[in-house]
Amino acid sequence: MANCISAASHALAGRAEPAQRAMEHLRRLDPALCISAVKDWLSIRRPEDLAIFCEGLRRAGLPE
Repeated sequence: MANCISAASHALAGRAEPAQRAMEHLRRLDPALCISAVKDWLSIRRPEDLAIFCEGLRRAGLPE
């Protein structure tokens, strides 16, 4: 979870390099991880918050 937050936060802040490094680490831990899977185990309740978080993950390079 921490790597997801790090990747999304860096990406949303415009820090592409740290976002990419966090995403690479995350993908090494779970190569099959994708945005639809993240949505299943997140406890973000407000749809607009989930949309922002998922956008950060997209920008960091996580596939759908």
